[in-house]
Amino acid sequence: MTVASPDQDSTRPSSPSAPALTAGLALMLMAALALSAEFLVRSRLIDPHDFAATLGRLRTSEPLFRAGIASNLIVALLDVVVGVALYQVFQHAGRGLALLAATNRVVYAAVFATATLGQLLALRLATGDGFPPSGHSDQLAAAFLDMYAFGWQIGLTFFAFHLAVLGGLIVRSGAAPRWIGALLILAGAAYLIDAFATVLLPNYADYAAVLKACVALPATASELSLCAWLITYGKRARRAGPSTLQAA
Repeated sequence: MTVASPDQDSTRPSSPSAPALTAGLALMLMAALALSAEFLVRSRLIDPHDFAATLGRLRTSEPLFRAGIASNLIVALLDVVVGVALYQVFQHAGRGLALLAATNRVVYAAVFATATLGQLLALRLATGDGFPPSGHSDQLAAAFLDMYAFGWQIGLTFFAFHLAVLGGLIVRSGAAPRWIGALLILAGAAYLIDAFATVLLPNYADYAAVLKACVALPATASELSLCAWLITYGKRARRAGPSTLQAA
């Protein structure tokens, strides 16, 4: 199904395969890095119910924790790459909405990278690196780890808006399969509800498991589907050339 009308051709990227493949492959790499940082680093080292044990693990597993921090920074950089690449892929379908989606992804990356500073400061306090001895170092380290967690959650409000806008653009234009757009909108709504619940509910912890599950299902389905479509479309566009733009 041809999507773009003749008067939109001037806004198409000259080689749509390149940004589509870039976005798809970057999303795959981001997923691998994020999962590694979460399950091989944070879940093994950080126990929110036993901060003394957490500090001990940070001290004995400093290289592993630093690797997790580095993974976060790479993910933030890749988020910027993905935002720009997605703009190039979808600008033909609506430049304003594509730019809005890309801007929110870049803002999310900036907030996430800033939040990651909390992990680095917590590690330095835990190991005594560069800080004078203090009876409150452990409490400060705990506060900085919380800063990372809450900063990331606040950043997800921008990511949620990115997903919703991108999904709406896809549903409206058919620039990609509309069911992917619908999943992106659903994932964006779930992220947004979870993020605001973190801020508004004093007893958020009582609902965290359910809310995270409600986020994980549409988020995983939508982002994996988008990633697969981008790679497939990019390969097909490379073979066909830049003369057509069709939804898979």
